[in-house]
Amino acid sequence: MRIRLTERGLLLLSMMLSLVVVSTAVSDVIMLGIAMVIGVAIFSDLIYTSVGVVRSRCYCVGCGKRYRLWVWEEKELVLHILCRKHVSAVHLPKWAQVQEAQYGSGEVRIRIKTAFDYYGSYRLSVTVEKPSFLRLYTVLEDVDTGIELVVYPEALYWVLRVLGVLGLYIKGFAEPSMQQLLPTSTDFGEYTGSREYVSGVPLRRVDWRATAKFSRLYIKLFSVGGEASQVLAFDRRCIGRYTCDRIASALLTTAMALARSGSQTSLCYVDEWRCNVFDRGEELLLHTLNAVFQLNVVDYGQLYEFVEPPIVNVLQKLLKVRSSEGFEVMGDAIYIISNLFHDTEKIFDIGRRAVQKGIRCSVLTSARPWIDAGSSSEESAIKKSHRNVVRALKSVGVDVIEMDIRRARGATW
Repeated sequence: MRIRLTERGLLLLSMMLSLVVVSTAVSDVIMLGIAMVIGVAIFSDLIYTSVGVVRSRCYCVGCGKRYRLWVWEEKELVLHILCRKHVSAVHLPKWAQVQEAQYGSGEVRIRIKTAFDYYGSYRLSVTVEKPSFLRLYTVLEDVDTGIELVVYPEALYWVLRVLGVLGLYIKGFAEPSMQQLLPTSTDFGEYTGSREYVSGVPLRRVDWRATAKFSRLYIKLFSVGGEASQVLAFDRRCIGRYTCDRIASALLTTAMALARSGSQTSLCYVDEWRCNVFDRGEELLLHTLNAVFQLNVVDYGQLYEFVEPPIVNVLQKLLKVRSSEGFEVMGDAIYIISNLFHDTEKIFDIGRRAVQKGIRCSVLTSARPWIDAGSSSEESAIKKSHRNVVRALKSVGVDVIEMDIRRARGATW
């Protein structure tokens, strides 16, 4: 509970102080009397605010619910807040926006929409403004709605998809077969054709030529993998929840697409400069899962909400893989996943040498890494650095794909 002066209160206070100074200088009793009247009004309104407005608490009706949703989902909520005094305005956290507000006598109904940049557990608290009798003061009260929103990372969704591909049954996430693995989920790679639009596919993939030809909305299809040998290199270092989730999601989606090709794949750790070579897609996916768990974006505790404990125990057993010393530009295609803030020169050198050798090189990075910045100056520095590195990679012929959260309203639990 906080009390602050309104603009009207600040104006009267400054007027009173000015009158006191002037009346003292010119010995004007009338001006001093006016200043005293203003002072009494300000003091009286403060007493009324402290006794009446502050003690009249607000509470949320029918709240206290718990929602679970994915980071890309937008949840609409309707709040009914009752107060003994009039409410003039409401304030929400930055991840919630007011869509509609109806102010009545001692109550307010607001419809809000939530949108999250990263995963976590959020508790909705609404700050209401209650004006004083003369509207010289306003009381700010934090109303705990009791509404908790558990936001799951996008990486968890792809972990469940991978488990379905591996034959570990999960309700709602099981994949039919490795051959049908992610036929249209990627936005990069080789263009293979078009098909009719289905709900949920980003409109940036619209194939306008096919759309004009058939008078129906068509989207482009891309294929990742298919070469004799491929390299998937990624950097596990990230600066916050947003960038870690982007790296983990990009790693899982790319690994799933590469596993579909059935060709040999080298999974390389940029931060350690070592590689593991896989001949089977299942081995690649299992090792990728272990790498994602090391990022601490997804933990085994979250999996217990979706799968049985024996399945989680199976995941904790890693396959034996062949390791090679160091990292060398090799294969027919290289996919690098990094936030571009660590070993930038080495990543740039790998991309440049790959292009010179005629190897297709794609770099997947987070689209807005500055979300994890701790200050405005850090945000500006990260934004400038990110754009400079992306521009440099593109200048040498590297294909840069910036991954972001795909906003889509979906069902919550």
